[in-house]
Amino acid sequence: MENSTLLFAEKNLSWIGEEEGFKTLILDTSLHIEFKSGKTLELSDTEIEYQAIEYLKRQISYIQNNF
Repeated sequence: MENSTLLFAEKNLSWIGEEEGFKTLILDTSLHIEFKSGKTLELSDTEIEYQAIEYLKRQISYIQNNF
């Protein structure tokens, strides 16, 4: 997975994680979600791409509505 895609996905999920009580971790070339219980899940490439796109859509919307 491309590094910028991982970073965009991680940013999107970290916002959600603050509200829902989980953390995000980038390990090697994959993105993981870590829950309070210590359980960790690895996201698929498809989910990483989806989360990166959602982050970029949110950024575009912010720019369009605030400038």
